[in-house]
Amino acid sequence: KDVCFTVSCPIFVFPSLLQDEGSFHLKDAAKSLLKGLGSQVSMSLSWRDMWTLVVKKGGQVYGEKHSKSPALSTWGDPVLLKTEVQLTASEDAECHWSDTELNRRRKLFCSKVEGYGSICSCKDPAPIEFSPDPLPDNRVYDVPVAVIAGNRPNYLYRMLRSLLSAQGVNPQMITVFIDGYYEVWSPQRYP
Repeated sequence: KDVCFTVSCPIFVFPSLLQDEGSFHLKDAAKSLLKGLGSQVSMSLSWRDMWTLVVKKGGQVYGEKHSKSPALSTWGDPVLLKTEVQLTASEDAECHWSDTELNRRRKLFCSKVEGYGSICSCKDPAPIEFSPDPLPDNRVYDVPVAVIAGNRPNYLYRMLRSLLSAQGVNPQMITVFIDGYYEVWSPQRYP
């Protein structure tokens, strides 16, 4: 069976590391989310604590370890968490969308890219094609649009969804620039 590392999988494994000020800057909403996933200690994480958590979406906790830092000048003891997770066959973890060109593109994208949960939702996937009304006497149809993006997939999707839904938009005139090379955006992968 294949290991499944996407958020659409029933078991979602996300390696994380929390160092120094991470505990101070971890917002209450994030701590509450971790608590909602089943963490017993997320609300009390402190400076230089060591912590690890393995959960199944829906709340099954496979294991959690925490080592409190004894003082501000020292780290908590290292934690070692050993647990067994029943893997899900990749065919059981995939969404069963109808077999269309659009959904084949969606399936390919979702199998490779994280951070776009709503696009990859099995029950109610967000749109990836848009058909806004034409703009009468459209004088901006051939105006190039440059989108400068960073590593914030949710914001990029929201902005592109808004842009592509605008009346009179010409998708062929939109170019997305991302600082650095990200293979996921390669035109060869997602024509």
